[in-house]
Amino acid sequence: MPPRPTPAPRHRRLALAALTALVLALHGWVLGPAWRIFQVRPVPAPPHAMPVVTLSPLAPQAAPTPTPPAPAPAPAEPKPAPTPDLPRPPAETATETIAPPPDRPRQEADLDRPSEDSPPPSADDEAHALQPLVSPATWLVDYAAVKGPASGRAQLDWQPLNDQQYRLTWRIELAGRETLAWQSQGHVGPAGLMPDRMVEQRQGRDLAAVNLQRDKGLVSFSGPSTTLPLPPGAQDRASWLLQLPMLAAAVQAHWAAGHSTLSLPVFTTRGEDQLWRFTVVAEETLPGPQGAPVRTWRLVREPVGPYDSRVEVWLARDHGLVPWRLRFTTPPANEPLELQLSDGLPPAEAGAPPP
Repeated sequence: MPPRPTPAPRHRRLALAALTALVLALHGWVLGPAWRIFQVRPVPAPPHAMPVVTLSPLAPQAAPTPTPPAPAPAPAEPKPAPTPDLPRPPAETATETIAPPPDRPRQEADLDRPSEDSPPPSADDEAHALQPLVSPATWLVDYAAVKGPASGRAQLDWQPLNDQQYRLTWRIELAGRETLAWQSQGHVGPAGLMPDRMVEQRQGRDLAAVNLQRDKGLVSFSGPSTTLPLPPGAQDRASWLLQLPMLAAAVQAHWAAGHSTLSLPVFTTRGEDQLWRFTVVAEETLPGPQGAPVRTWRLVREPVGPYDSRVEVWLARDHGLVPWRLRFTTPPANEPLELQLSDGLPPAEAGAPPP
């Protein structure tokens, strides 16, 4: 067997360990600063760091709405007894509406419509219904017109046609104002004039119309969508000027001033059915052509609303009861429109007293 190595003495091992420790210490002193470079150290967060907010043009999506739980089924209730069907109001349709002029609001122009509280027909209204009315021959009457500082003329043109038809035109012209005209067409019967259509014109242009549909018993209008029932003896804003003298001729024999009245329904282009009631105020004698006196009946229709007109008519008793003079007063201006016959007076009737 080979001989085993002899272990080094103890003092030699201690010297070797001390030398090794010294070498390591010298390396640590030299390499210490460079070693720190390669150390990984945690970077502390900056104090009070604020989050960065980035704006985006896209709107945030709404969170989905949770679906509510289905309600529990309600207990069955007994069905009520069936009720009869009620009539439904007719559906409103868009129609052209002609606005009333500023001096006569539509809601206040209906105050003179006949109602349950209206007085009953007078004895004159009932008397003329018992005998046929007679229409006069052709009239072409001119009037001098005055309203405040404005002056002008008016004309009443009555033309009976064939087959009991007629055409009546009522025109008013004032300086500095629009020319107004109303043209009525229809038939003549035992009850007087029966208008079929009346057209209102301004400056020669058709503005509005009233249609009296006698086959249907209704009155319709070109502007308002209102449809009204057609009463007996109904007139328009032109035909009343002839219907009134025809009614007066039938009942004037027993007139008493201050007590006798005449009534007639009048329709306007605004969709109104007005009851015009005239009271016989007095017998008046006025100066006529070339100073000759003219005997007249003065009839007055009083207004029944704040914007209604007061109408005064003087009927020439010995000249076919033609309107000899007219006056229309409408508040709030209170400037009456005065019309005085200037030409076309019908000849005196047979049996008339001498002037």
